[in-house]
Amino acid sequence: MKHALVMMALLASATVLEAQSGPNADCSRARQVAVGSERRVPADSAAGALDFSAIDSREKAEELFRRGRLEKVFLFPLELGGADIPPNTLYVPAGVVALKAGIENDFVRPLMEKEEVTRYSARPEYQGDSFIPIAITIRAYDPGEFTCTINIWGEALVKEERS
Repeated sequence: MKHALVMMALLASATVLEAQSGPNADCSRARQVAVGSERRVPADSAAGALDFSAIDSREKAEELFRRGRLEKVFLFPLELGGADIPPNTLYVPAGVVALKAGIENDFVRPLMEKEEVTRYSARPEYQGDSFIPIAITIRAYDPGEFTCTINIWGEALVKEERS
């Protein structure tokens, strides 16, 4: 475990982050996930009605955060050596922070403890000029592989409905 956490801390600066659709993921419901699997986590049903197209700057996102309409999430978790700095910070609708933490704690951490994975990335995906990600893909890998996408809003939810 210590080796894996040190490795993740060393990789913090090289972490690639991606977000996809609303705050939902199959990973949150699956209790056993085999290394090499990929899961999608759906957001709650209200997420489909969200539209953050007009939030096209950090300043607008931070204002919604101050008003309690968005939450702050870190791409590389602070518990694993991430920093509270703008390049590591995303603003997301309520529920995404807890969902991401659940995936990291329930799936990624156990794989790291068993040394089935030693690297981590969280990659946001955006739509148009919006500063709010439509999805976040979490990936733990080397030597195994675990991938989970959290769909938050917009096109990511439309893609999810089609599949």
